[in-house]
Amino acid sequence: PTITTQLLAHTEYGVRSLLVYGTDEQQRYYLPEMAKGNMIATACITEAHSGSDIRNIETTATVSDTDPNTYIINGKKMWITNGLNANVFLVYCKTKERHTSDDYDDRFSFFLVHRDMPGVTISPPVSTLGLRGLGLTHIEFKDVKVNAIHHLIGQLGEGLNILRNLHGYVRTTLSG
Repeated sequence: PTITTQLLAHTEYGVRSLLVYGTDEQQRYYLPEMAKGNMIATACITEAHSGSDIRNIETTATVSDTDPNTYIINGKKMWITNGLNANVFLVYCKTKERHTSDDYDDRFSFFLVHRDMPGVTISPPVSTLGLRGLGLTHIEFKDVKVNAIHHLIGQLGEGLNILRNLHGYVRTTLSG
């Protein structure tokens, strides 16, 4: 089960998200490296307070005051399969879009975040009774700056639909 779960995290969340929702530029940059095994991807979805309630997450990606293409990610994700070895994380965020100075519209989006970006902190492996090879970690994102042009997967606010589609692929694969 460990190898299957690791492969699913990489292929169904990482590779498939890029194949279906990635820009041409993202596909050219990430997919060859993922196919060679030089880059491992995983999804960062689960949080301590929201559990499986994906609409109740606390991780945010807020548009920068100085650059409308820059988003600042803050939050904590837990139980991240491949977190120990992944180079790139597909981070599910509540996207804060500013409409007026004090008014925000909450939507959900996915951003690609590299392990070595400033503000990314990865915990040591989580101790479990089984499945120790999963490389489970908790990951904190503190003031991580990403450029939407290069790091947004799909369209802004499309994250909930992307997540539902990716979960559908994972469930279909597991049922086989």
